[in-house]
Amino acid sequence: MNQQPFDYLRNNYTTPATAQQSEPAPESEKTRLARNLKNWSIYLACFSGGMVLAFIPRLFPDFWIFYYISKLSIVGYLIAVKPGNATEDTLSLRRLAGLAVIVSILAGHWDGMQLLALKPVEVNNSVHPLWIVATTSTLVVVLLLFILIVLWRMADDKPQNPFR
Repeated sequence: MNQQPFDYLRNNYTTPATAQQSEPAPESEKTRLARNLKNWSIYLACFSGGMVLAFIPRLFPDFWIFYYISKLSIVGYLIAVKPGNATEDTLSLRRLAGLAVIVSILAGHWDGMQLLALKPVEVNNSVHPLWIVATTSTLVVVLLLFILIVLWRMADDKPQNPFR
């Protein structure tokens, strides 16, 4: 029985002649530079597009609904629509585009986030900025969850390390 070797990377049977040819050639510096420039150009195009979308409602205050619809449709497209023939390059470009959209949202509204973070909150008859209250309460919740996990693991019949 003359069985051909199975190529697990390509998910098919290959002949010994094609098995030797299937090794990828080392990437040259020129192609690496071209790929990096392509990645940066996609990232900067998505980031600048997101910044333009972020500043449209500042110029025209009635366009907030346009901003939210466009951002949600972009993010929804990046999450919901899976590319056909997905290669590592196309998936990395989608991740870069998603990162650019998220960073453009943060960069476009940094002043609003700063005003929100410095908003005074009254806690026990004293006034603190919101970021201090939010950070402290988040740390308390994480600490309580950690204690709960340790107690849950210690309640098991088997002796084990609770920090594993």
